[in-house]
Amino acid sequence: MLKDALAIPNVLWLDARPTLAHEEKHMPDAMALNEDDWDDQIEDVMLTWQPDQVVIVYCDETLCQSGLQVGRRLHEETGIEPVRVLEGGWDAWLKHEQEQ
Repeated sequence: MLKDALAIPNVLWLDARPTLAHEEKHMPDAMALNEDDWDDQIEDVMLTWQPDQVVIVYCDETLCQSGLQVGRRLHEETGIEPVRVLEGGWDAWLKHEQEQ
C-alpha cells in the first residue's frame, strides 16, 4: 500500500510506465525504468541507486505486470534488493495527491 511505502525512509522510486507518461507526470523524484527503454534508462538508475535504499516500482496497470517485470529484471540483472512493486501503482498516487 502507498501509505506503507511512503513511510519507508530511503526509497528509490522507479516508474515502469511508458517514458512519455513519465515525462508528463510522475511521483516526486521517481526515475523512469521500463522494458521499452531499458537500455537507455538503466545506467542512470544504477548511478542513482544506493545500497541502503529500498527500490519501489510502480506502473499504471491494475495488476501492474510491467512493474513486476521491471522489478524482476532489475533484481536478476543487477542483484539489487529489496525491490518491491507498489500495490495500486500510479492510481494510488493520484488518489493520494487529491487527498492532500
